[in-house]
Amino acid sequence: MLFKQWNELSEPRNHLDAPNLVNNTESLQLLPLPDVHIPDELFEGGNVKRVILTTKTMDTFFLLDKTMKVKKLADITCSLEIPKNLQTHEATHTWDFGENFPNEVEPLQDEEQRTFSLRFPIYLLEDQTLYVSIDENFLTVSPIFTAQISDVISKKLNRGHEIVILGCSDRIEDTKICTNNNCSLVPPEFVTGFLGSLMSDLTKTNDQLFTAAIFPSEGPQGFEKLSSTTVDSIIDFCSQLVSTDKSRYTEECYKRWKRNASSNGAQSGLYL
Repeated sequence: MLFKQWNELSEPRNHLDAPNLVNNTESLQLLPLPDVHIPDELFEGGNVKRVILTTKTMDTFFLLDKTMKVKKLADITCSLEIPKNLQTHEATHTWDFGENFPNEVEPLQDEEQRTFSLRFPIYLLEDQTLYVSIDENFLTVSPIFTAQISDVISKKLNRGHEIVILGCSDRIEDTKICTNNNCSLVPPEFVTGFLGSLMSDLTKTNDQLFTAAIFPSEGPQGFEKLSSTTVDSIIDFCSQLVSTDKSRYTEECYKRWKRNASSNGAQSGLYL
């Protein structure tokens, strides 16, 4: 059984009540953006034929050391520096959730600036596929980071790459296949977060072709739960992207999914 965490502090009912990192909350202000670094040579090499862009939830279906060749190449590094003159003068919201309380605050600091840093891995699968996985945890990763990563990645891709976007959403009824020219989402269905940013950025680039497969899930970003039916659909789709024998690939994916689901209660847990 899976219990939701709780504390004595009330959750903000809207964005205006959320904790502020800066003291000036007016709109249309000039504020620092995260600095994102991705090695250029990763996308310029002639050996890379396909680029898979996804979130950590999908690692279960690709980072299979026993059935395919997996090699870590580099990291996407992100850093955000907030100068002291822009920081709030009140106790600030912290991103340190070691005690598992989402509304923790930290005392006033005297540093000249506050720095937030994140790293996300880039893998090479079977010597010709780049695999970019973002840990989209809504507790620890601000959406501005994933939006900036999406912007940088979309500018580095070229027409020589087969671009595949994979992920899940709790705002859709069934599996959706989208391209830059066709979207199968039916209102009020939508995709947000890193995947939504990627699809939006690549659609704006008219000459950049991509295929996006979005699968239904339950739960917030970073803590998605997948049903057995959804897992079947994911395996059927992803097996076309790897050269591993399908029966062996399917068996290993199910083992990984059941093991991961059992460890976090996502397979049969209930929210209370």
